[in-house]
Amino acid sequence: KDIEKESKIILKQQNFDNTKIRYIELEIGDEIVGIDLSEVNLDFTRVRQDAVVCACDEALISRDGYRHLAAISPNLEREYQISNRRNEISKYMETIIPIYNCKIELDNIQNNSNNSSNSSNNNSVNPNFSLTNDQNGFCSYRSIKDLLNTLIPIWKKKSILNIGDNIKLKFGGDGHIVTNKYSHVMFTMCLLNEGDEVLKPEKQYW
Repeated sequence: KDIEKESKIILKQQNFDNTKIRYIELEIGDEIVGIDLSEVNLDFTRVRQDAVVCACDEALISRDGYRHLAAISPNLEREYQISNRRNEISKYMETIIPIYNCKIELDNIQNNSNNSSNSSNNNSVNPNFSLTNDQNGFCSYRSIKDLLNTLIPIWKKKSILNIGDNIKLKFGGDGHIVTNKYSHVMFTMCLLNEGDEVLKPEKQYW
Protein backbone atom coordinates (compact mmCIF):
# COMPACT_ATOMS: atom_id res chain seq x y z
CA LYS A 1 0.00 0.00 0.00
CA ASP A 2 2.82 2.42 0.84
CA ILE A 3 4.57 1.72 -2.47
CA GLU A 4 1.35 2.26 -4.38
CA LYS A 5 0.60 5.49 -2.52
CA GLU A 6 4.10 6.91 -2.97
CA SER A 7 4.18 5.95 -6.66
CA LYS A 8 0.95 7.88 -7.29
CA ILE A 9 2.43 10.99 -5.66
CA ILE A 10 5.60 10.76 -7.79
CA LEU A 11 3.61 10.21 -11.00
CA LYS A 12 1.35 13.15 -10.23
CA GLN A 13 4.37 15.38 -9.63
CA GLN A 14 5.61 14.40 -13.09
CA ASN A 15 2.24 15.36 -14.60
CA PHE A 16 1.18 11.76 -15.19
CA ASP A 17 -2.51 12.10 -14.41
CA ASN A 18 -4.77 9.03 -14.13
CA THR A 19 -1.68 6.84 -14.14
CA LYS A 20 -0.62 4.11 -11.77
CA ILE A 21 2.08 1.48 -11.60
CA ARG A 22 0.69 -2.01 -12.00
CA TYR A 23 3.81 -4.13 -11.62
CA ILE A 24 7.28 -3.68 -10.13
CA GLU A 25 10.16 -6.11 -10.64
CA LEU A 26 13.07 -6.08 -8.21
CA GLU A 27 16.37 -7.93 -8.34
CA ILE A 28 17.51 -8.86 -4.85
CA GLY A 29 20.83 -10.67 -4.93
CA ASP A 30 20.40 -13.56 -7.34
CA GLU A 31 16.61 -13.60 -7.12
CA ILE A 32 13.97 -11.62 -8.97
CA VAL A 33 10.94 -10.51 -6.98
CA GLY A 34 7.77 -9.20 -8.57
CA ILE A 35 5.30 -6.88 -6.81
CA ASP A 36 1.84 -6.80 -8.36
CA LEU A 37 0.08 -3.51 -7.58
CA SER A 38 -2.87 -4.01 -9.91
CA GLU A 39 -6.39 -4.46 -8.62
CA VAL A 40 -7.41 -8.09 -8.37
CA ASN A 41 -9.87 -9.07 -11.09
CA LEU A 42 -11.08 -12.54 -10.13
CA ASP A 43 -12.59 -13.26 -13.55
CA PHE A 44 -9.40 -12.30 -15.40
CA THR A 45 -7.26 -14.22 -12.90
CA ARG A 46 -9.39 -17.33 -13.34
CA VAL A 47 -9.22 -17.13 -17.14
CA ARG A 48 -5.45 -16.70 -16.95
CA GLN A 49 -5.05 -19.66 -14.61
CA ASP A 50 -7.31 -21.84 -16.78
CA ALA A 51 -5.13 -21.01 -19.78
CA VAL A 52 -1.99 -22.00 -17.86
CA VAL A 53 -3.59 -25.30 -16.73
CA CYS A 54 -4.63 -26.07 -20.32
CA ALA A 55 -1.16 -25.23 -21.67
CA CYS A 56 0.56 -27.40 -19.05
CA ASP A 57 -1.72 -30.34 -19.83
CA GLU A 58 -1.24 -30.07 -23.60
CA ALA A 59 2.53 -29.64 -23.32
CA LEU A 60 2.85 -32.29 -20.56
CA ILE A 61 4.56 -29.83 -18.21
CA SER A 62 4.88 -31.27 -14.72
CA ARG A 63 4.42 -29.36 -11.49
CA ASP A 64 8.17 -29.22 -10.93
CA GLY A 65 8.69 -28.09 -14.52
CA TYR A 66 6.23 -25.24 -14.16
CA ARG A 67 7.72 -24.31 -10.78
CA HIS A 68 11.10 -23.84 -12.48
CA LEU A 69 9.51 -21.69 -15.19
CA ALA A 70 7.73 -19.54 -12.62
CA ALA A 71 11.01 -19.07 -10.74
CA ILE A 72 12.62 -17.70 -13.91
CA SER A 73 9.67 -15.48 -14.85
CA PRO A 74 8.09 -13.91 -11.74
CA ASN A 75 5.13 -12.52 -13.71
CA LEU A 76 3.83 -16.07 -14.20
CA GLU A 77 1.21 -17.41 -11.84
CA ARG A 78 2.69 -19.19 -8.85
CA GLU A 79 2.70 -22.99 -9.00
CA TYR A 80 0.55 -23.38 -5.89
CA GLN A 81 -2.09 -21.12 -7.45
CA ILE A 82 -2.15 -23.27 -10.60
CA SER A 83 -2.31 -26.41 -8.50
CA ASN A 84 -5.26 -25.04 -6.51
CA ARG A 85 -7.06 -24.06 -9.71
CA ARG A 86 -6.43 -27.51 -11.19
CA ASN A 87 -8.01 -29.08 -8.11
CA GLU A 88 -11.04 -26.79 -8.46
CA ILE A 89 -11.45 -27.83 -12.09
CA SER A 90 -11.10 -31.53 -11.20
CA LYS A 91 -13.74 -31.27 -8.47
CA TYR A 92 -16.11 -29.49 -10.85
CA MET A 93 -15.57 -32.11 -13.56
CA GLU A 94 -16.32 -34.84 -11.03
CA THR A 95 -19.75 -33.32 -10.48
CA ILE A 96 -20.74 -33.22 -14.17
CA ILE A 97 -18.80 -36.23 -15.50
CA PRO A 98 -18.06 -38.40 -12.47
CA ILE A 99 -15.61 -41.28 -12.57
CA TYR A 100 -16.95 -44.61 -11.34
CA ASN A 101 -14.89 -47.52 -10.05
CA CYS A 102 -15.73 -51.17 -10.50
CA LYS A 103 -14.12 -54.56 -9.98
CA ILE A 104 -13.85 -57.32 -12.58
CA GLU A 105 -13.55 -60.84 -11.19
CA LEU A 106 -10.86 -62.94 -12.87
CA ASP A 107 -11.74 -66.40 -11.53
CA ASN A 108 -11.00 -68.38 -14.67
CA ILE A 109 -8.42 -66.17 -16.34
CA GLN A 110 -5.47 -68.22 -15.04
CA ASN A 111 -6.69 -71.43 -16.69
CA ASN A 112 -7.39 -69.62 -19.94
CA SER A 113 -3.95 -68.07 -19.89
CA ASN A 114 -2.28 -71.42 -19.27
CA ASN A 115 -4.22 -73.06 -22.09
CA SER A 116 -3.20 -70.29 -24.44
CA SER A 117 0.46 -70.52 -23.50
CA ASN A 118 0.47 -74.26 -24.20
CA SER A 119 -0.62 -73.66 -27.76
CA SER A 120 2.41 -73.76 -30.05
CA ASN A 121 0.54 -71.93 -32.82
CA ASN A 122 -0.15 -68.84 -30.72
CA ASN A 123 2.87 -66.55 -31.10
CA SER A 124 1.19 -63.51 -29.50
CA VAL A 125 1.30 -64.85 -25.94
CA ASN A 126 3.96 -63.38 -23.70
CA PRO A 127 5.52 -66.28 -21.73
CA ASN A 128 6.29 -63.90 -18.85
CA PHE A 129 2.67 -62.78 -18.56
CA SER A 130 0.49 -64.42 -15.92
CA LEU A 131 -2.56 -63.60 -13.87
CA THR A 132 -3.59 -64.98 -10.51
CA ASN A 133 -6.88 -64.78 -8.67
CA ASP A 134 -5.58 -62.10 -6.30
CA GLN A 135 -5.22 -59.75 -9.29
CA ASN A 136 -8.94 -59.15 -9.77
CA GLY A 137 -9.25 -56.30 -12.18
CA PHE A 138 -10.02 -52.84 -10.85
CA CYS A 139 -11.13 -50.33 -13.44
CA SER A 140 -12.53 -46.83 -13.69
CA TYR A 141 -14.96 -45.49 -16.24
CA ARG A 142 -17.09 -42.53 -17.19
CA SER A 143 -20.68 -42.82 -18.35
CA ILE A 144 -21.15 -42.24 -22.10
CA LYS A 145 -24.43 -40.55 -21.22
CA ASP A 146 -22.65 -38.09 -18.93
CA LEU A 147 -20.07 -37.38 -21.63
CA LEU A 148 -22.70 -36.74 -24.29
CA ASN A 149 -24.80 -34.54 -21.98
CA THR A 150 -21.74 -32.31 -21.60
CA LEU A 151 -20.30 -32.50 -25.12
CA ILE A 152 -23.43 -32.23 -27.28
CA PRO A 153 -24.21 -28.62 -26.21
CA ILE A 154 -20.58 -27.71 -27.02
CA TRP A 155 -20.74 -29.41 -30.41
CA LYS A 156 -24.03 -27.67 -31.20
CA LYS A 157 -22.65 -24.29 -30.20
CA LYS A 158 -19.66 -24.79 -32.53
CA SER A 159 -22.02 -25.96 -35.34
CA ILE A 160 -20.33 -29.35 -35.39
CA LEU A 161 -23.75 -30.86 -34.81
CA ASN A 162 -26.98 -29.42 -36.16
CA ILE A 163 -30.60 -30.37 -35.60
CA GLY A 164 -31.37 -33.61 -37.44
CA ASP A 165 -27.73 -34.76 -37.69
CA ASN A 166 -26.88 -38.34 -36.85
CA ILE A 167 -24.31 -38.66 -34.10
CA LYS A 168 -21.50 -40.89 -35.34
CA LEU A 169 -19.34 -42.18 -32.52
CA LYS A 170 -16.23 -44.30 -32.79
CA PHE A 171 -14.92 -46.31 -29.87
CA GLY A 172 -11.30 -47.32 -29.64
CA GLY A 173 -8.63 -48.12 -27.13
CA ASP A 174 -5.18 -49.38 -26.52
CA GLY A 175 -3.81 -52.13 -24.35
CA HIS A 176 -0.35 -53.05 -23.18
CA ILE A 177 1.34 -54.96 -20.41
CA VAL A 178 2.46 -52.61 -17.66
CA THR A 179 4.45 -55.28 -15.81
CA ASN A 180 4.85 -59.00 -16.33
CA LYS A 181 1.58 -59.50 -14.46
CA TYR A 182 -0.69 -56.54 -15.10
CA SER A 183 -2.19 -55.24 -18.32
CA HIS A 184 -3.74 -51.83 -18.89
CA VAL A 185 -6.45 -50.88 -21.37
CA MET A 186 -7.91 -47.43 -22.00
CA PHE A 187 -11.06 -47.05 -24.07
CA THR A 188 -11.77 -43.75 -25.82
CA MET A 189 -14.59 -42.21 -27.79
CA CYS A 190 -14.54 -39.67 -30.61
CA LEU A 191 -17.13 -37.93 -32.80
CA LEU A 192 -16.66 -38.78 -36.47
CA ASN A 193 -18.80 -35.76 -37.39
CA GLU A 194 -15.73 -33.64 -36.60
CA GLY A 195 -13.91 -34.99 -39.65
CA ASP A 196 -10.12 -34.79 -39.54
CA GLU A 197 -10.29 -33.15 -36.11
CA VAL A 198 -10.67 -36.63 -34.57
CA LEU A 199 -6.98 -37.21 -35.35
CA LYS A 200 -6.04 -34.74 -32.61
CA PRO A 201 -5.42 -36.30 -29.16
CA GLU A 202 -7.65 -33.73 -27.42
CA LYS A 203 -10.60 -34.94 -29.51
CA GLN A 204 -10.40 -38.39 -27.95
CA TYR A 205 -12.67 -38.58 -24.91
CA TRP A 206 -12.42 -41.24 -22.23
